[in-house]
Amino acid sequence: MRHRDVMVHTTDDIKTYPFMYARTLMIFHAKVRLGGRGEWHSVEFLWVRWLSLDQRGGPNNLRLDRVRYRRGDRAFGFLDPAQIIRGCHLIPAFHYRRTTDLLGPSLCRDSRHGDWSKYYVGRFVDRDMMMRYLGLGVGHLNTPDFPHEI
Repeated sequence: MRHRDVMVHTTDDIKTYPFMYARTLMIFHAKVRLGGRGEWHSVEFLWVRWLSLDQRGGPNNLRLDRVRYRRGDRAFGFLDPAQIIRGCHLIPAFHYRRTTDLLGPSLCRDSRHGDWSKYYVGRFVDRDMMMRYLGLGVGHLNTPDFPHEI
């Protein structure tokens, strides 16, 4: 899977940071019956590995946002594809190197050599992505810090 990093609106306080990021591990298609009765329904969902904000970026900070994999019980989860805003561009922060401290040997690792410790979020990868952060695009979420971000 090549383009597997996605962004969604945060479930936390939007004033802190408006987005959450995830790496898609698998895509599932299931036939389910709600409550064990009735008709079968098709359900699609993603198994993801969540990333958390490590350091806030932006024009005032003169750096890109930096994220890292979550640890513990909140490291993995399931996601409804309808919640995805769009794919995103996560750039390995080579300075921080790879680590094997997050997971033991696993198919969920970035590679057999370990995970990248941190990633930069490519907010300028295209016009649409930039407008997501500035809040000026049609139908885009207005971020609370917009006046201070220019």
